[in-house]
Amino acid sequence: MESVKDIKSVTDVQRLVDAFYTKVLDDEVIGHFFTRVVPLDLDVHLPILYRFWENMLLDRPVYQGNPMLKHLAMDAISPMEPQHFARWLELWKETVDTYFAGELAEKAKYRAEQIALLMQHKVDARRKGYH
Repeated sequence: MESVKDIKSVTDVQRLVDAFYTKVLDDEVIGHFFTRVVPLDLDVHLPILYRFWENMLLDRPVYQGNPMLKHLAMDAISPMEPQHFARWLELWKETVDTYFAGELAEKAKYRAEQIALLMQHKVDARRKGYH
C-alpha cells in the first residue's frame, strides 16, 4: 500500500477533488445537488475546482470566481439544509484523511469547515432577506 503523504502539488489537489467527487455524486444525502438539481458537466466543473483548491491550499492565485453565487442559486432551486453542509464536510474530511496527512491536509479540512460555515450563513441570510 502507498504511504500517506501531505498535499504538495497540483496533482495531489486533483487526486483529492476527483476522489471527493466520486463519493459526492453517489451520496444519498447530497448527491442529488450535483446530479439532478444542477447537473454538473465534470469536464467543465472539475478544472474549476482544481483551481479553487489549488488557490486555497497551495496559495497559487489561479482561481477567479465567486462560488457563493452559484450555491445561492442552487439553494433557490433545492434548499441546502444544515445536514447537507454537514454531510459535504464529512465526505471531504473522510476523503482528505484517506489520501493525505500533514499540514496542508489539515489546512484542507479547516478551509472546508470555514467554507461550509460561511455558505450556510449566506444561505440563511438570503432566506431571511439579508443580502
